[in-house]
Parts: sequence; C-alpha cells; structure tokens
Amino acid sequence: MEISGIGIDGCRGGWLVCLFFKSKDVQFLLLLQLDELKQILQPEFPVFIDMPFGLSDKGERTCDQQARQLLCKRVATIFPTPCRLAVFANNYVQACELNEACCGKKISIQAWNLTPRIKELDYFLRANPELKKSFFESHPELCFAWLNHGEILLSKKKSEEGRLQRLKLLQKIIDFKKDDIEEWRTVLGRSKVKMDDVLDAAVLAVCAAMPPSCRIYIPEKIEKDSFGLRMNIVCLKNIKNGEYGGRLLIF
Repeated sequence: MEISGIGIDGCRGGWLVCLFFKSKDVQFLLLLQLDELKQILQPEFPVFIDMPFGLSDKGERTCDQQARQLLCKRVATIFPTPCRLAVFANNYVQACELNEACCGKKISIQAWNLTPRIKELDYFLRANPELKKSFFESHPELCFAWLNHGEILLSKKKSEEGRLQRLKLLQKIIDFKKDDIEEWRTVLGRSKVKMDDVLDAAVLAVCAAMPPSCRIYIPEKIEKDSFGLRMNIVCLKNIKNGEYGGRLLIF
C-alpha cells in the first residue's frame, strides 16, 4: 500500500507512528528510537510530528507564541519550547538558568522532561538532512480543529467525552472504531500507548496527507534555527462542509 502521510506522537513507550495510506487504511508502529524510521521513510513522505524542532538561540519561538493564541482556552496544551542551550543543559536547574538568560523566564518541569525527546529529534534531523523538507512540526489540537471546521475543541483529550469527540472527527476520513484503537493498544502494549496517543498520531497522519497547498505556517514567514531547521508549526486551512478552496477534498 502507498503511504500518503505519516503522523508521529511521543508516548510512554517511545514514538508512536501512524502510517496513513491512500486507501484510507492506517497502521501503527511503536519505535523506541527515531533512527528506526529510516527503514520506513523516504524523502517524499510528508511527516507531521508533535514534538518541537527548530530551537531558538535567543528569545521564545514566534511559532509557540502564535499557536498559543490560536488555541485560546486550550493554550496549556502548548508549552514554550526551551531555547537550544536549555534543551542541552546538564540538569533542570541549569536549564532554568540558561532559559531565563535567553528568554527571560525559566522552563517548567514538564518542558524539561521532554528535552530528551527534543534532543533526539534534533540529532535525527541534523544527521539526516535529506528529511528536513518532509518533516513538519504540528499540533494535534490544531489538526482536530481543522476537522472541526476551524473550531478548537474545548473538551480535554484524556476525558471520555474528549476521546469520543476526536474519534468522531477522525471517522470523517478513516473507518476507525474505538474497538480498533483498543486492538492496536493491545498489539503495541497498553501500558506504553494510550488512546489519546493513537488519536493524536492518526490526526497528524491524516493532515500530513493533505496537499501542501492546504498548509498554513505559523508564523507565515518560514523561520529557521542556526542548523537550518524550521521553527514553524504547521496546521491546515479551515474547511466547511468537507470543502477546500471551493472543491471537495479528495484523499
């Protein structure tokens, strides 16, 4: 089957990868390390990943600020990405000191706990420059908003209401049932992958499969860090009644 888009979400067990095929089928893989992706990826496969890359050397990233404004009441789902020096600090105290010197404020312990993943992604993209153009930082809540006609979901993704609401949105495109998700969790390891991880990876893959003309870059101007990695969060233009640009969306 031909891959149309790939979504990647960090989870307790490592990296949850969703392969979305042109047939509208999905397949999930659980990888311990991103290097394992090289057996799957080709430069033409678009990848949406819910993990920051493109690290600032001075000040907070513009994309984080603008994405937080878009998410309004769900602003807490995006944390300010630590600066490069803070990400590569030896410990949390040092990271706070370095980030405060660079950005004017310390980082949260939640942000610090993600730095091993951020470093791994940074190393991976720098070691595989041919993949730079195909990787896009995105955010599941912005992707679900696209499926919800541009409206941000106010329900929390870990609540039963939130999970069912997000599943219903995905069912516009994928023949995906709650039982299917539970089966994938059983295959991959229920303690390693949560239901919201599966939903997030799936919506990222679906949005990655959309034509490049549908993408919106936050900020609109492409910004890059000192290693040439994009510092932009990507989402999609709002749609109404399954249409984009006056035509029916065909996957």
